[in-house]
Amino acid sequence: MLAVKEIIIPVSLTFLALDGCSEIDETVRNVRETYGKKDLRISLVVPTLYRHTRLADAIIGKLREFYGDRASKTVVGFSVAIDEAQSFGRTIWDYAPHSHGAEMLEALAKEIERVGAE
Repeated sequence: MLAVKEIIIPVSLTFLALDGCSEIDETVRNVRETYGKKDLRISLVVPTLYRHTRLADAIIGKLREFYGDRASKTVVGFSVAIDEAQSFGRTIWDYAPHSHGAEMLEALAKEIERVGAE
């Protein structure tokens, strides 16, 4: 954290991961105070491993409530194509460029790019 100015936190949609995200948030505050790293910030929190359940939707709601516009609009769900691409040592764009997984990751990349430009 001392070597960067921005942090992106992927959060799988479980309550333990939500607690972990809170711990990272606290660590960022401690690093700012302890080391005088005033420019360190969480620029984006990305919900991942989404499954269409009430629990997952509730956790996304909590992330958006707490982080506001720092919670990404893009929610990354499970993707067989992403898993398969990894197993072949390829990127999703090489393996299945028109898959839902590629679309999710492209949307996330564009969102990260926009946040970085701010």
